[in-house]
Amino acid sequence: MVRRHWVYLQASRVSAQLTLWLLVAALFLANSVEARVGDSRSEIETRYGDSFAKSRDDLGNEQRSYPFRDFIVVVSFEKGKSVCETFLKSGKVGSGFQVQMSEIRAIMDANERKNVTWVPKLDGISWETSDKKLQAINLFGRLQIATKNYAERMRVVHTKQDLHHSGGR
Repeated sequence: MVRRHWVYLQASRVSAQLTLWLLVAALFLANSVEARVGDSRSEIETRYGDSFAKSRDDLGNEQRSYPFRDFIVVVSFEKGKSVCETFLKSGKVGSGFQVQMSEIRAIMDANERKNVTWVPKLDGISWETSDKKLQAINLFGRLQIATKNYAERMRVVHTKQDLHHSGGR
């Protein structure tokens, strides 16, 4: 009876160690799969795979779209580095697919740097990193993470376009 109990304890210990190793491996893979704003195009493509569409953003930067898990990720590159990543749920247009808060948190966590955290600006809608280098916005069912510099330049371009379309009023 004592021998059987000892074997059971040994098996439990092995099972616990295996579970711990699997958890550590899963966390490592989860963190290594997410691309981050600031990554090079080759780093982005290592994580997301080949792009399926190429275009230009409103500033003239190269923009590429990647399928990734349940998302389409649209990345703007400036001088070979990612400056903006927009996460949209893949699915039919108008089908109600929205990025969920748990997914937003995971994507934002992947974009955190050492000693930098996300600070909410508008609860559930916008955030900024504590070093003020990145911002995130959750609008219209999509999450966009960009450098503050890029976001400000895009805001200026869109304000000018809005003024032009409204007749300058």
